[in-house]
Amino acid sequence: MKKLYKMLYMAAAVLLAAACTPEEDDIFSDSSANRADAAIEADMQVLTGAANGWLMEYYPEMSQTYGGYNILLSFSEDGHVTVAGDVANPTDTSTSLFSVKQSAGIVLSFDTYNEIFHFFSDPGNSQGGGNAYGLEGDYDFLILEATPQQVKLKGKKSGSYAVLTPMEGDWATYIQEIQAAESAMLAAQYNITDGTNSATASVNYRNMTINYMEGEEALSMPAPFIVTLTGIKFYEPITLWGQTISGFTYDFANDSFTANEQANITMKREIPPINQTFITGNWFMTYESMGSFAQAAYARLQPALAANGIQWGYIFLGDMLLGEFGFNIVDNTTSATVFPYDYQLVGEDQVILYWNGMGAGNATLYYSQLGISPVLEVFGNYAPRTFTLTTDDPESPTEITLTDNAEPSNVITMYAAQVQF
Repeated sequence: MKKLYKMLYMAAAVLLAAACTPEEDDIFSDSSANRADAAIEADMQVLTGAANGWLMEYYPEMSQTYGGYNILLSFSEDGHVTVAGDVANPTDTSTSLFSVKQSAGIVLSFDTYNEIFHFFSDPGNSQGGGNAYGLEGDYDFLILEATPQQVKLKGKKSGSYAVLTPMEGDWATYIQEIQAAESAMLAAQYNITDGTNSATASVNYRNMTINYMEGEEALSMPAPFIVTLTGIKFYEPITLWGQTISGFTYDFANDSFTANEQANITMKREIPPINQTFITGNWFMTYESMGSFAQAAYARLQPALAANGIQWGYIFLGDMLLGEFGFNIVDNTTSATVFPYDYQLVGEDQVILYWNGMGAGNATLYYSQLGISPVLEVFGNYAPRTFTLTTDDPESPTEITLTDNAEPSNVITMYAAQVQF
């Protein structure tokens, strides 16, 4: 026991002596400011060192709701960045300023407005959900890794990861081929099977929702993806029926997909009935695309809108703003408006619509003060309305026309592409 006390005493003495040492060695050989400057310079050299620029896999929004996009970036030593992307025409580019700086880490910032890159963060881009937040993309990114082979970024606002790899080949040709591949392979709905189990997958933007069974349990999972020249690549691997899948490779000749790691899992495009396509999409309309019945209803509302300084930017039927099918208004106020509609599908080309009495955003203002009832009546308000649907392309519709079975003048053509009212 005395020997144990002596050993403890000696250990305490050593620790006390170490604590009282007047000087400590600096574990770093340079100041934090100098280290930050060196890291910034190194990252700048990597970014500007790619002779043909970078291919960026970019996912806006914190849950990757809108999927991934192919962005091409070329950084110059004078602080300019030139951008192209699959959201623009293949030959379009836009040049703006960028910087690499210290801000709770080394940050890459797109400092001035870039028509292509800021498409993802522009509040005026109503392709996005929420209350006029656009696609909720980042323009400030933490640099997590920077080598000549790969740059890995993390959006400061969204937390979504982006990966840059050196770009090979002609920019315009690449964008054109990506857009052609997307047009060839993407659909609103797919069937997935491993030979025993089956699942359905619906697509909104570049995000799949996969509905499948695990034993007796019905499950659903999102799978954000980006389009590649050979298929689709998920933001992160998914697990389906106990098997890991990073994406699908597309067979252009046979119009079918095979999971990258699992040859037994295949996916085929399904052409759903037009009424199913309608209620799972977002369909924009203009004043000119409305028949006389709907135009007259809007004319009754327009004086109240003008008196309150309200202008409609976009109106559409779909679930983009609320996650629930309804009549959506994006105007020049700070809050978008949704009137949810109940629906019933009849056969393959008819739908019954009826406003369910609820609302979100500025719904109370529109209903109680502005008098939107006549516009809601166009789609079914006081009584349900039954519409017959026709389209320009059953496989990949860009237009759907609703014709009221009871009121021939109530005809409205709606567009899959975003169009201003």
